[in-house]
Amino acid sequence: IDEVPGALWTRAILSATRVKRCCEGHAASTECAGPHIARVVVGVDPPGGAAECGIVVGGRGDDGHLYILADYSLQGSPDRWAGQLLDAYHAYSADKIVGETNYGGDMVEHTVREAALARGVSVNYSNVQATRGKAVRAEPVAAMFEQGRAHMVGEHMHLEDELCGWVPGVSVRSPNRMDAMVWAATELGGGMPRVRWL
Repeated sequence: IDEVPGALWTRAILSATRVKRCCEGHAASTECAGPHIARVVVGVDPPGGAAECGIVVGGRGDDGHLYILADYSLQGSPDRWAGQLLDAYHAYSADKIVGETNYGGDMVEHTVREAALARGVSVNYSNVQATRGKAVRAEPVAAMFEQGRAHMVGEHMHLEDELCGWVPGVSVRSPNRMDAMVWAATELGGGMPRVRWL
């Protein structure tokens, strides 16, 4: 099913705003004609039971736009998804990891820090708390796509399927990938109306 009535995202919007590549990292590159990414954040939505752990990498470009760089989400043990999260953090030279506290947030931070300690690496981690419903948090990010200020960099099939298939108040399954993306976008300044782009 390409389009689901009531979903916050559509295939058409994602396709219209998609970019092939951008200059990832913090150093400007003369080899890339795409936008330069000034800041990178990894959003993580902790798994509930056997659910997937949402892990999405987002960046803010020098143009003030939001760029979704990668989807590292997976279903696995805490040690496995913590390792995946650190892989994403270091692969994209991220500035920060942000994780939700409402469902196992302290556990997530502890698991990530223990995994980082085992690898002998450092990590900048910050907890965020959901004070509003998923739809209210996601709507400003969906609006950015509609306005052409947010972009998928390349294709992220499973994330895009979730975005285009989740209907507020109707869908039962928790959209972990979407939540992770929204947390990253919020930290980057595009997830809540009160947050302004730097």
